Amino acid sequence: MPGIPSDSLRLLPCLKLIPFALAAAQQSFAAGSDRCLGIADLGPFKDTTIISATRVAGNSSVQPWGVCGTDPVPASVPLCRVQFSVKTSNVSEVKAEAWLPDEWHGRFLAIGNGGLGGCIDYTTLNYGSSFHFASFASNNGHDGDQGQSFYQQPEVLEDFAARSIHALSVAGKKIVRAYYSKSHTKSYYIGCSQGGRQGTYSALHWPKDFDGILAGAPGTNWHFLIGSLGLLSRYTGAPEGVTYPSFIPRNLWGVIKAEILKQCDSVDGVKNGIVDYSDACRFRPEVLSCSKGGEEGISCLTEPQLEAVRKVYSALLGQDGEQLYPGYSLGADPLTVFEGLFGGFLFPYANDWWKYGIYQDPDYDLSNFSLDDILAGNEIDSFQISTFSGDFTDFHARGGKFLTYIGTHDQLIPTGNAVSAYDLALEAMGKRAMDHFYRLFVVPGMDHCGTPLSPGPFRIGHNFPLPPKNDTNHNVLLALVDWVEGGKAPETILGTSSAGEERILCKHPLRSVWNGKKYVCKTY
Repeated sequence: MPGIPSDSLRLLPCLKLIPFALAAAQQSFAAGSDRCLGIADLGPFKDTTIISATRVAGNSSVQPWGVCGTDPVPASVPLCRVQFSVKTSNVSEVKAEAWLPDEWHGRFLAIGNGGLGGCIDYTTLNYGSSFHFASFASNNGHDGDQGQSFYQQPEVLEDFAARSIHALSVAGKKIVRAYYSKSHTKSYYIGCSQGGRQGTYSALHWPKDFDGILAGAPGTNWHFLIGSLGLLSRYTGAPEGVTYPSFIPRNLWGVIKAEILKQCDSVDGVKNGIVDYSDACRFRPEVLSCSKGGEEGISCLTEPQLEAVRKVYSALLGQDGEQLYPGYSLGADPLTVFEGLFGGFLFPYANDWWKYGIYQDPDYDLSNFSLDDILAGNEIDSFQISTFSGDFTDFHARGGKFLTYIGTHDQLIPTGNAVSAYDLALEAMGKRAMDHFYRLFVVPGMDHCGTPLSPGPFRIGHNFPLPPKNDTNHNVLLALVDWVEGGKAPETILGTSSAGEERILCKHPLRSVWNGKKYVCKTY
């Protein structure tokens, strides 16, 4: 499986060869520099404007483009950095970057966004180019991570909801062809959260764009996802804030988290600070009632606070009692999202999406944000942004592979959302087709998109904060490549925790279960 060459391959035993190798590398860099700086002349690129092209040395850093960051970002390998824009209508454009590594293995990689999606993902640009993909990322058609750009700008809204990744794919593949003088062999996509939704949308609506899609913690069922987070903030005090009876201060969320672990950690047979699966534990918050003792505001919950907790961890139901969206994950750490989600204000993405994306009214009063607003948004469903369909017929027919994952400690997207999306596809496509093209891995103890804050085996090769392992057993991106190019469908992945402990992760519906000696894959 091609990946990052090991140091053992770089350290040639014959010292006499080193000057020649160095000279060859310098000549290659010089030739690449000429081609990079002249890339604008290699076109034409329809609807695409090359803004700048710069040679970047390996193990260096570059200044980010756009409004989302000011600190230099790393570039691990020598490459050509191309900044460009793609015209998507008479009044809209997508700004993007290409990182074209000197050592290219013929693969194209498009990269998604997060949140309300106007930031170029430099971490994954570095990750992809380090693994020898020609890597492309964009601002998703607008700058920044707020919703004001959608106000009375339907073309910008369409870029965000439906079009930017397709535009990036079309333009990017032309740039690859011009720069390397040959077309890509296979095309891939990687993204998490909003990026997971974009990847799913691509499979559903642009099935020819990618051979393999890695969609982490996908933000599908968009209006119920963002709307349910708005309701969580409403349950706990928004917009009245700390004076509202059901407001739960930060210190009490710590008490709640500790009680959840006390009740649910050992249900799987192992006490390790991880809630493996929310549906395996029935959390009883009433044990924290101030009527049972404790000091109000310090170690126990009032009845309004208890009722808020019950709502937070319960599924969102419709008027006829049907489940519309799963409850908050028991393993999620509310302290890490306290300010945005439980701090007494309406969840910012819900506020922006409904004001600017749905109602198109910056002064719209959302103080009584409710299920009615969620249903209204879902009914409008601009450009089918809900991304909640199981019909992958065209993507499957052309041989596309779809690999997705979600953590049981995700603070924003409950595990049940990914499971519901899987079930929707299973119903539409059937088990035989699903086995051929669709994989879901549920990762115990992984937080949102997998960060070092995760107590579980979050390192699965989905991003670059820590050096990912360079083999298909530990790396979901390489496993996807092996599936697309070698026909080997991943049945398991080995995840690694921050402490270096490994755990087997299983394709859904199997689960990683402790059998008394080790973790194995079985029905739970």
